[in-house]
Amino acid sequence: MNFLSKKSVGLDIDDESIKLVALSGARPRVKIFLSTRVALPAGAVQNGVIQNRSQVVTALKQLLAKAGSNLKLDEIVFGLPNSQIFPAIAELKINDDKHFKDAVWQSATTNLPFEASDLLLANKVLTQQGNNYQVLLLGASRQVLSSWQDVLTSVGAKVAIFDIGSYALARDLINPTDTNPMMIVDIGSSKTNMFVFVSGNLAYSYDCAVGGRLLTDKISSALQIDASEAETKKLAQGLDSQILPIVTTILESLVKEIKSASAEYLAVSGRRPTSIQLVGGGANLSGLADYLTRQLGLSCQNGVPASSKVAMAGEFIEAYGLALRALTQEHFSQDPLIELSSEFPVTTESGLDNGADNFMSDVVNQRVPVVDDKTERSTGVAVPVSDEISEIVKSKDRSQKLAWEKKILLIIVIFGLIVVGGAYWYRRQHLAVKNSQETAVITFAKIQTFPFKLMIVTETNSYAENKVRGRIINDRLESAKDFDEALNLSRRKIAQDLLANEELWMEPLNEIIDKSQLSYPLTLRWLVFDKQDVVKIALADIDKSNVNKLPYAFNDIKKTKVEKTDLLGVVYLYGQISISLNEEITSSSAIDLGTSKPAEAVVSGSPEPLLERSNY
Repeated sequence: MNFLSKKSVGLDIDDESIKLVALSGARPRVKIFLSTRVALPAGAVQNGVIQNRSQVVTALKQLLAKAGSNLKLDEIVFGLPNSQIFPAIAELKINDDKHFKDAVWQSATTNLPFEASDLLLANKVLTQQGNNYQVLLLGASRQVLSSWQDVLTSVGAKVAIFDIGSYALARDLINPTDTNPMMIVDIGSSKTNMFVFVSGNLAYSYDCAVGGRLLTDKISSALQIDASEAETKKLAQGLDSQILPIVTTILESLVKEIKSASAEYLAVSGRRPTSIQLVGGGANLSGLADYLTRQLGLSCQNGVPASSKVAMAGEFIEAYGLALRALTQEHFSQDPLIELSSEFPVTTESGLDNGADNFMSDVVNQRVPVVDDKTERSTGVAVPVSDEISEIVKSKDRSQKLAWEKKILLIIVIFGLIVVGGAYWYRRQHLAVKNSQETAVITFAKIQTFPFKLMIVTETNSYAENKVRGRIINDRLESAKDFDEALNLSRRKIAQDLLANEELWMEPLNEIIDKSQLSYPLTLRWLVFDKQDVVKIALADIDKSNVNKLPYAFNDIKKTKVEKTDLLGVVYLYGQISISLNEEITSSSAIDLGTSKPAEAVVSGSPEPLLERSNY
């Protein structure tokens, strides 16, 4: 590759569109000589995965036709969709440098949601103090990358680098020597991604389902115009006196999500972002930066690349950063990248084995927040710090520990059965007395339903009272006739070993892309969570909103979906909880928990309450 050439091309693809930026010159003066985009048909790409190859190929051909025949496509930098990059930070203690590669690979295959044969791993050493390493892991699917490479090759484009989208966004917006946390808010059509960078390194990521399309739809509905006219009006007028009142509720949701991300980062790092850079198509909304500055009390501005010093449409910032990497490779040589190599790469720094150059190391003084796991498990980006550094545990020690734990567990179980039996007898006696004394029973005439979004944590050291306890179970299958049989066999096996208070989510967390061509052995990752925690936390939030202390009874709870996050060991559970009552809880804060769906109340008969709560 000739990365010293005077021209470079960056290609950014998401679920909505394809963007291309071509640059010339060199830092610190870079010229944008081409920027163009085409829309993708709905459903052609979903969550960063190609669903309709022919539609994607057609869109790429249209884009290249717009770019013109003078553009060389033999060394493009392709930005991997953020939804297909899974980050984690691992704390490792390694006594011998030659074992570094194995330790990192073991940590990645244990904690990232990929089969070992499908995992492509980029990484970056963030800090090293003696034998203690802090390593940023970035995992991607070999199958997903191969599908994109195949499509690009079919239109005559050759990928020089598979780059990390979050790093491309930050590449020319932040100063890598700045130790203050800075947040990049990437507002897309259907979702918003937030990234916190410290000293040029990714320290935290967060995403939410608030995007520019919601604003357009709200304007379209309020003014009774079609979506295209509403989009034109939104961009032309910005947040003026007509548009702002229409979209205020959606903007408030965005503000709330940014505050949630900032508070979560504060909780695990002890620091808040000091400024915000807005990128993405949603950043083009005139007046948005000023609005967010007022609401957040934090400096917010549209991202302007330092090298070009020219404002550009927000949706082209990532493609610009991709192209910039190829234009001056030596300046960004420490940024992680993904390669479709068959062997796991090894680092080239700190006296370790030589290997592929995507195993980058950059030792910095600023520590990003992580959790330390004593069994050498890595954590998600930005989870709480522990003082100890994890050790690689030898298999013999692990077996001895497991045997001892089984003995202790057996004693605990026997004791628990005695306690539970006694408690059960006491409760029956107590209820019998109580029922004989009660002469009046509250009856309820209404049912009110609230949506919820609850955090499930699968790392014990991340547990808190407002979080649902959970765990991940990996089940290995040696063979099955098809995917449905594999799913049913594995599901039944896991269900048999659940504890009394646990519930199994009925679909595995790891995404199987091609279910018709499975390779064995196959490992499925199952989510198990505490169902009592779900009810307890959802009811606790109702109690917070029930400022008038209205009596109510818990009626029913439904779980509708789980959502994976960029944080290792964290998933979100969505659903609805219904209660019976006589007067609606009307507090505006009622069970929002990150959702925008308003509470509903309907009149029905008086259901028999499963759990009554009187707050007098």
